Amino acid sequence: TMFEYDPEATLAAIDAPVVAIAAADDETASRARALQRASTARVAAGRGPIRVVSFGRDGHNPMRYRPEAVTAAILEAAEASAKQGGAPVAIHAEA
Repeated sequence: TMFEYDPEATLAAIDAPVVAIAAADDETASRARALQRASTARVAAGRGPIRVVSFGRDGHNPMRYRPEAVTAAILEAAEASAKQGGAPVAIHAEA
């Protein structure tokens, strides 16, 4: 169920580069802290860190406001994956 989802464990288990496309954070930087915890879990599991692409104050739809930048982030992850031997790309959208 959705209440059993553990993003840190899930993202740590992915054997591919992960890029988090993040919209504006709240005043407490809770999204940034959550992404850092997940990235730390990935590194502890022997994976690469999460690459965070932040779009500042562009709201909850970065693809709408920054399609070129979002596409570039996805393509960078795909290229990094290919360099690792072609592992599939995992994309975690954080709104």
